[in-house]
Amino acid sequence: MMDVKRWLVFCIFTINVFTSAVWSKELVVATSEFSPWKIVEEGELKGIDGELIKDIASRLGLKIKYSECPFKRCLALMKSGLVDIMTGLLKRSDREVYIQYIEPYYVNKKTSKIFYLLKGNGHLIKKYEDIYRLKVGVKIGVRYFNKFDEDSKIKKNAVTDVIQNLRMLEAGRIDAIVNTESQGDYLIHKYGFQGKFEKAVFRPTPDVPFYFGISKKSDYMKQFDLIQNTLHQIVKEGNVEVLMKKYMGE
Repeated sequence: MMDVKRWLVFCIFTINVFTSAVWSKELVVATSEFSPWKIVEEGELKGIDGELIKDIASRLGLKIKYSECPFKRCLALMKSGLVDIMTGLLKRSDREVYIQYIEPYYVNKKTSKIFYLLKGNGHLIKKYEDIYRLKVGVKIGVRYFNKFDEDSKIKKNAVTDVIQNLRMLEAGRIDAIVNTESQGDYLIHKYGFQGKFEKAVFRPTPDVPFYFGISKKSDYMKQFDLIQNTLHQIVKEGNVEVLMKKYMGE
């Protein structure tokens, strides 16, 4: 009987030491810009995802370290295990080889690509073909959806900053802009364009789920269930919706 008790004590002690060793390591977060989900300021991740990461860390007593990187570089760091966690991920089979996705997704709304027009003009784009009659603002280097990206018949006004296109749309110099709905709503709210634009009737893509993911080479994989359950609880409490209202003004 004593041997069993000693074994149980040894197991509990070992688990506690092991957990403490993992928890003493900083949680390295890959950070790339994608407002309002990921806003990088002075190397720190802010925005909706940034606040969610801090909430997880606070509840679990974790220290955070940020690793700022372009999106593709962030994925490479996840693959090598040089960062522990990344947010705002689409689920793809090639990424599942090296990323353990936290199930289910944490958001599945306002993640589609949509068109914005001046207030009262939303009816001008009821189907894809209506776009041919308009001049559409886009951001250089950004892909929206395949058919649109590869369509040379569309008159596109390419700029380096989405805000430029919003101002050009306000001034009537372009007819519409295309953007991810959450980012468009965030920028309209942040820069005081409320009430000036409306969304097109036509929606070219459905909403897609965004995920948190942990590198399969991370030490934190040993505590995956605890991190996953913590995020589940945060979502269940309605905190994602609260943050979306905070950043998008709805």
